[in-house]
Amino acid sequence: VPGKVVMNEIDLAKQVTALNQLEEKYRKIRLREEYDDYQITGWVANAEILNSRFAMFFLAVGLFTESFTGISLPGQVEEMLRITGFI
Repeated sequence: VPGKVVMNEIDLAKQVTALNQLEEKYRKIRLREEYDDYQITGWVANAEILNSRFAMFFLAVGLFTESFTGISLPGQVEEMLRITGFI
């Protein structure tokens, strides 16, 4: 048959072994990425994104509160700590 590559058993076994190793390598990479995608704590991308969104939200809330009450952000933190009994 034209274009058909005929391989002996040794070459075929080498090719199968190499492909199995490559498959295992990429399977491990895929499993690690899936594991990291579901983590929301630690040094992973999802945790960093979540942390930055919370930080920006509460910074905006603090600035909004400062504009209405006149109490600075450090003053708001101090007041919150006094109300909760830490100071």
